Amino acid sequence: MAEIQEFFSILDENGNEIKCQTLLMFTSPQSEKDIVIYTDNTVNEDGLESIYASYYCYDDEALRLLDIDNEADWVLIQEVLKEVTQEDGEEA
Repeated sequence: MAEIQEFFSILDENGNEIKCQTLLMFTSPQSEKDIVIYTDNTVNEDGLESIYASYYCYDDEALRLLDIDNEADWVLIQEVLKEVTQEDGEEA
């Protein structure tokens, strides 16, 4: 199976290509689905970098991002992000 590269592109609802950067990839132990956390390097209304999470899979070598529909996976994502940001703060 192919892996997501450091950068990948997605199409928005208007068909515009958006370049995204992979931040983290892991498999959920609860749902056994592959998860990617990524950014489009934009800043949200709070002045923070916009970060997204999706399940991902490949259809005929084409990357598909899917909505996360499992509450346990959302909790896991929040825990992972909290841990990573704490580690980044300790390195600074």
